[in-house]
Amino acid sequence: MTHLPIPSLALCLALFCTACGQNPPPAPAAAAPRWSEDVAASLATARAQKKDVLLNFSGSDWAPWSAALDKEVFSTEAFKAAAPASFVLVTLDFPQKSRKSASVMGQNAQWLQKCGVGGFPTVILADASGRPYGQLGYLAGGPENYLKALDALRARRAVRDQKLAAAAQAQGAERAILIDDALNELKDAEIVLRHYGAEIREVVALDPSGFAKGHYERMASDLQADKKMREILDKASQSPAKAVDQLVVMASGDNLSRPVKQRAMLYAFRVCQLELKDPARAEKIFAAALAADPDSETTAKLRASRADLLAGRADGKPRQPDNFVELR
Repeated sequence: MTHLPIPSLALCLALFCTACGQNPPPAPAAAAPRWSEDVAASLATARAQKKDVLLNFSGSDWAPWSAALDKEVFSTEAFKAAAPASFVLVTLDFPQKSRKSASVMGQNAQWLQKCGVGGFPTVILADASGRPYGQLGYLAGGPENYLKALDALRARRAVRDQKLAAAAQAQGAERAILIDDALNELKDAEIVLRHYGAEIREVVALDPSGFAKGHYERMASDLQADKKMREILDKASQSPAKAVDQLVVMASGDNLSRPVKQRAMLYAFRVCQLELKDPARAEKIFAAALAADPDSETTAKLRASRADLLAGRADGKPRQPDNFVELR
């Protein structure tokens, strides 16, 4: 016996409305992704749905860049449509004009310390076990640029997982190399040093040459130097001569990598040029910056832009007096 298909409720409603001379009601809009405030529940959801977790550390009612990130990225339809396919979204807010429950604030403070967050906004990407693998802050360029950055970090996490899975099947030097490759793939010294201590200790133990030990000690020194540079630059306008001297001394240290030494000299160059207004000394410091890492891609770019940089221009345009951004 042939059965006629049972019409759907939507079809019946459409036919009814047509007969009555009415248009059918519009389909309901897709629900916006919900931002959870419960990290533990979000991690459980991520494990069940095979997703990662996006942790947004925010000062929603007082931090201007948190508000900008929400307006330009998180509140856009493009982000709402794309991000939940890969991430469970979590907000860890630290408001000043309103109050959260004691349990939420306690949880937020715990994760703030765990992730080493030092400013807002900070966006931490973690796998479903809660282990971070990448971080972002505010990025200009709207949702498209931000989603592209998220995809790039997730791709690094995928390589990390592949390398660590291969390392689990290897032994000795091969195992050490695979673990080290996995950590280097993350390209974030702060994330690696804070969250991958067990892997670092294993690599060091498997390397009798001591090279790995020196590598990770230098990574830690570089990270501390970058933090110190930011502290110096925050006070550079108050005492520019002192800031230049501190940066030059920092660049002379033996325990820093060449790129970090060069970065310190470039910051010293900018302070000397823009705050001290001493072009002769600035030129000497610039030459020392080139010599700090002579064969790097950054040095090649600096040499190509030498005339503009020494004249206080960027791409042929005058620089703003407070522009101490990294010259890369």
